[in-house]
Amino acid sequence: MFRLLRQKRIASRLLLMVVCLIMIGGSLCMTTGTASATVTKADPLDSWYGVQGDYKAIDCNGVFTSSLVSSKINYIQAKYKYDKKYPGSGLCYGYAVKINSMFGNSSKKTTLDKKLTAANIKTYLKGCKPGTHLRLTGGYGTHSIVLFKVTDKMIYWADNNSMPGGANLVHYYAQPISGFYHLGTFKKMSYMEE
Repeated sequence: MFRLLRQKRIASRLLLMVVCLIMIGGSLCMTTGTASATVTKADPLDSWYGVQGDYKAIDCNGVFTSSLVSSKINYIQAKYKYDKKYPGSGLCYGYAVKINSMFGNSSKKTTLDKKLTAANIKTYLKGCKPGTHLRLTGGYGTHSIVLFKVTDKMIYWADNNSMPGGANLVHYYAQPISGFYHLGTFKKMSYMEE
């Protein structure tokens, strides 16, 4: 009985290793049978720039996440590189929907219709699922972004087609909520899809 359980556990770990290696193109570190992917300064996957600089993809693991969230983020960073053209359609909206679906989120739409302020970001977005699609409105029109993690102080996010000169270019950010790039450019958080 114990031998059979041990064989199943080993088979599960091997399957996890194969899936992770496929997902992130071989950039996986295995330790004691658990998946752990890290982006470092010298790593070609390192594309998180912002007020706070670089961070590890594993920092985005949170309440709703599995051990593979950081691997998915690394995969997304490798597939859609920083400051490179997004190959899909739909500009910011298409990118946000694509990333949301890559996390297997249900796309359950929650209407927020709240003013875009640091306090409201903390109140309504803290603890959201990685890959959450947030739609912003007012000011410069409409824009979609992807949230990877929101804490009391930080927001880890990505978008496509927003920066000046950023026509259909993907960008990743780690910023204090008080310095969130879109505060002041958009007026409302319209809805989110988790």
